[in-house]
Amino acid sequence: MNSVIVLFINLLYICNLCLQPSVLFFIIFSLKLIQAYKCFFLHNILLYASDSGQNSSEQIPRTKNPGSKVLTTLPILNDQPSKPIRTKNLIIRKLNHSDLMDFHIFRLQPEVGKELFSGVPKNMEKSKNYLENIISDTDDLCLGIFLKDTEQFIGIIGAEIDKSTAPSPSVYYGLNEEHWNKGYCTEAVRGFVKFWKKLPRESVYITYNKDMHDISNDMVVEKLYGNVSKSNIASQMVLIKAGFIVHSEKKRKNKDNDIYFQMWM
Repeated sequence: MNSVIVLFINLLYICNLCLQPSVLFFIIFSLKLIQAYKCFFLHNILLYASDSGQNSSEQIPRTKNPGSKVLTTLPILNDQPSKPIRTKNLIIRKLNHSDLMDFHIFRLQPEVGKELFSGVPKNMEKSKNYLENIISDTDDLCLGIFLKDTEQFIGIIGAEIDKSTAPSPSVYYGLNEEHWNKGYCTEAVRGFVKFWKKLPRESVYITYNKDMHDISNDMVVEKLYGNVSKSNIASQMVLIKAGFIVHSEKKRKNKDNDIYFQMWM
């Protein structure tokens, strides 16, 4: 109790001291001086950043003719992945003919068909042809997502590479509805991105598109994109959790706008 009284008396003394004109003037003067030095320091930092930005912007074309060719890097797929991608709970591997039944059932789900396949298949033959195209396609990559413990097929993940359009390459993914909201989709995208970054690269010329950013010396910085419907908040959160940031928004006729995400490679 005595210590509390002593502390209270000391606080009163300090307050009384600060109210003295000379002490108050000294405190105000000191604060103003510190503020002045901070402003001076911040001004020089911003000035340096501005000068650096001007120097770097001289190398970056502000405009470029649509249809012209620009250089970038893209992954060399070459029958990749050579071995399954393994995460904590999942195995991500190439699809094969034995996956047809699971793949067909997966495509029959209305939400999956709407987001990934432009509708559900009319019959098994449609899914068989689609699977055949996936297996034989060397330019794009579509892999199956399986539970590690049971090897149950639960969805797909992949990336489309289109050298004539942007944003590209673009990652896509989808899960059986019974496995939504379990974190599997985010886990799959993270595992896929990690695999994608490690792929060997080649320099290629692609057609310039106004949606391309980060052009320096006629070369486009490689990125991996992802696009989802504006109303699909859950899928947007998957990309954000996996490390993507918003790139742009595109209008779609009679449909929800698309939100494009990007990640530097």
